[in-house]
Amino acid sequence: MDDPDAPLGHHWQDSTHVTFGVATAGLQWRSVKVEGSIFTGREPDENRYDFDRPDSIHLAAAFHGIRRKTWRCNFRTVTSESGSART
Repeated sequence: MDDPDAPLGHHWQDSTHVTFGVATAGLQWRSVKVEGSIFTGREPDENRYDFDRPDSIHLAAAFHGIRRKTWRCNFRTVTSESGSART
């Protein structure tokens, strides 16, 4: 039987696998908002106290229209820990 607390315990006991280096920027003009982020999507290397090169991106655009409606479009590409890209 699987232990449901195992994943949470892993994050508490080894917090060094969380990577540094997320950069996010956004612009809003009238009803249009554009934002993007670059970050490291894979597990860090053995040197846990430096910045790894960002290899993944997230882009989003939103339009706030009439009658409280919002349309949003997202794109992302995340590199997994094995080095392959997922979209």
